[in-house]
Amino acid sequence: MLLASRHPFREASRLLAWKVSHASVHAWTWRAGDACRRHLAGLRHRVFGLGRVFEGVGRRVAALFCEADGVVIRLQREARCVVEAKLAIVHAGWERVHPSSSAFRLKDKLVYASIQEAEAFWESV
Repeated sequence: MLLASRHPFREASRLLAWKVSHASVHAWTWRAGDACRRHLAGLRHRVFGLGRVFEGVGRRVAALFCEADGVVIRLQREARCVVEAKLAIVHAGWERVHPSSSAFRLKDKLVYASIQEAEAFWESV
């Protein structure tokens, strides 16, 4: 499904080693995304619904930064007229690109994007 996330479905179907329609690539991508959504919903329920903490996951950092923004997008042929696409970037600070450089990059960057409602979005981040 990585191929379908980087190319249009028609182009992805042409790039595969076997003959497959772009509609099949679309269906596979939809199923993979749906499985991912169900998995994330289960994790959110475990933490925020049942109050269980994931032990020993991740590592400690001195500070954790989260920057978020959203943009409203008008929809065509949908029940809702608009949807907000939300984006969050979580990082552990900044570091120099090179010791003698004046340019910086984000340390341990994680990017999350979604069109979920606000509460589910922040729980997922």
